[in-house]
Amino acid sequence: MAKFEVLTGKALKAKVAGFGKRAATFSADMHQLAFSALQHVEDHHDPVYCTQLFQAMPTNYQASLKNWFTAFGKVTFNRDAMAFAYAKGKASDMAKAMDVSPAEFQRAKGAAKTTSALMDRVESLAKKAIEGADTSHEDKAFARALANFVQMYKAPAPVADKPAAPRVIKGGKGKAAPVAAMVETVEPVAQAA
Repeated sequence: MAKFEVLTGKALKAKVAGFGKRAATFSADMHQLAFSALQHVEDHHDPVYCTQLFQAMPTNYQASLKNWFTAFGKVTFNRDAMAFAYAKGKASDMAKAMDVSPAEFQRAKGAAKTTSALMDRVESLAKKAIEGADTSHEDKAFARALANFVQMYKAPAPVADKPAAPRVIKGGKGKAAPVAAMVETVEPVAQAA
């Protein structure tokens, strides 16, 4: 467990103001080091400094740095070794790497990222299960049912030519008969395609 002095008042205010400056400096330093490491890859086909910088970064910065390196440099990332490797046939984009810092790249990438709709993901999973050779009979049956549900859900709803006419329902002759007639709208049931 970390041990530190809890700040209050003016000391806290001063520390927060100083932290903003340090954070900006950290981001600029990270961009400089990262770009220099990529330039080393361009010049020497050796990602040693990419790996060293990645391993030196705090854990919460590693993902953005890894994404930045692999997007702009001739490198791939090996998750098992937690290291970068030179990717000979891959193109690099050093001009964009100079323009976009690793911290900015992560935000921009997240903003542009689109997520597929739940129905699309379910449809994809069902298709994989149906086509899978090692999928059990019960799982295939369930996957077919899911696929049918998705197809039914995605099918356009039938449009009625004209709205249904209201129908008057008269009260019964018992003690609990309603005082006024009730009106009910009956919608025609469309046949599924």
